[in-house]
Amino acid sequence: MKKQQELFPILSNKALDFARGQTQGDIEKLNKVVSNNIIIIEKDNEIYGKYESYGEKIKYMLFNKNSKIKYKDMLIQGYRYNEENNTYLMHIREFYVDENNNPVSPPTFLNLYFSKIEGVWKVVKFNFDV
Repeated sequence: MKKQQELFPILSNKALDFARGQTQGDIEKLNKVVSNNIIIIEKDNEIYGKYESYGEKIKYMLFNKNSKIKYKDMLIQGYRYNEENNTYLMHIREFYVDENNNPVSPPTFLNLYFSKIEGVWKVVKFNFDV
């Protein structure tokens, strides 16, 4: 538990870096925080993150340059250690507004899974939930 508490500031800053890269369409920033198993690509004004998990190919859109919604903020809603695969999960709620500044519903939840790779904490897996 103590290690989990000590790592919280480090991993929450990494989560913020991921969220900023994701919501600003900053591929360089995203590549700094994700592990080599996650491929960040841009295609047709959209940015995607692709990886493989348990033999399944996963692909999520991270950013759309033509989107009318705007990112406002994020809130870490959960944080825990997963002994089974030696990762830390950070559960984040992202807040967006439409062009009239109204909250977008349903809310977006981002799950980031961190693992230490060659001495550096990296996102090794992520997914979205609504």
